[in-house]
Amino acid sequence: MNEKESELKVCPLCDAPLPFKPINISYYNKSNKICDDCFEIEKNESKEKKV
Repeated sequence: MNEKESELKVCPLCDAPLPFKPINISYYNKSNKICDDCFEIEKNESKEKKV
């Protein structure tokens, strides 16, 4: 992989192909399994269930 290439990974929750590598454009910073957006949604939904 050179500087201009990026590796995509499909998030299993939203089915979006998002950049995984290089790290500076990655959407998988908070979890290696789901994208950051889905991570935040899951976190917020779990907080709502506790209330």
